[in-house]
Amino acid sequence: MLSRTLRPHLNLYESDFDDQEATGLAGLGAEKLAANAPISRLDLTACDITDEGAEALFGALRTNTMLKELVLTENRITHKALKTLVKVLTDHNNTLEVLDLSRCEIGDEGSRLLAGVLLFNRSLRCLDLSDANIRDDGATALSHALRCNTSLVSLGLVGNHFNSFTLADLDRAPEA
Repeated sequence: MLSRTLRPHLNLYESDFDDQEATGLAGLGAEKLAANAPISRLDLTACDITDEGAEALFGALRTNTMLKELVLTENRITHKALKTLVKVLTDHNNTLEVLDLSRCEIGDEGSRLLAGVLLFNRSLRCLDLSDANIRDDGATALSHALRCNTSLVSLGLVGNHFNSFTLADLDRAPEA
């Protein structure tokens, strides 16, 4: 009975993998997630995960009902992989609460994709996009989405490059 209540955390923070190993690691993580392994937090910070590996992880979230936190800080993930994530978080997954994509190259296009998620997903509570190469267009898209979203309580945008008018627009977005 005790083993059923435990929700282990898998932390591979700053593991030193080459490209092939990083892709394999992402595949292993995806395999565990797809099998609904009892992992509540998966931290793959600085593991050199690429868009290919991220797409495998995101695709596995279609069937996963256990994972609450996914930390992918400082990986080689761009807006290209986010297309899979958007589909999953919009149509399938309603358990992921924390998503950390800080220090990934998300950019404005990725921000616009994630803004679309915020319009429909009601489980995501924290989204960290700090140092993700977001400029005015991406921040504006997020600001507009926040006007409709009632579940997000934390949005990290430190270290991005948008002007004071955009920042003021974000500040005017209603509190969740």
